[in-house]
Amino acid sequence: MTTMRVIKIDFTPSIGDFFANRDSEEPLVVHIHGCMRNGKYVHVELHDTVPRFWVHSKEDPRTVAGRQSYKIIDCVKDEASAITGEPDIWTIYTRHPADIFSLRKLFETTFQDNIPYHDAVRAFYGITAFIDVPYDCITGELRFTPDMIKKSE
Repeated sequence: MTTMRVIKIDFTPSIGDFFANRDSEEPLVVHIHGCMRNGKYVHVELHDTVPRFWVHSKEDPRTVAGRQSYKIIDCVKDEASAITGEPDIWTIYTRHPADIFSLRKLFETTFQDNIPYHDAVRAFYGITAFIDVPYDCITGELRFTPDMIKKSE
């Protein structure tokens, strides 16, 4: 493991590129830029991240979304709970963060503010200022996935 100080997080395809090529099968990749203890700049690609947001709905969100339901890759009821105690909380998973903005407008109550995906990724996957990353992921020899993220001591 190599300790990496996280400087910047970004993702591809960008929102603009996603809208320009909506039919593309290009996977969402989160780019983590940082530096190692020796000061060397590094870039790690994080694969298999899934954008999500939460809604209160008595009916299945795919029904509420109607013609836009193709943007939902999965939704799970009662996987999360609201701090205010509302029942019927759904977690909605999308293919790309760009889909969240249009889907959120369809629901009266949502439980995620307008947070940029590069910031939400930190909370979703426990990315702190320092993370330990397998060196093979830094060199690109190993695919880096959320289950490999470890907070650095």
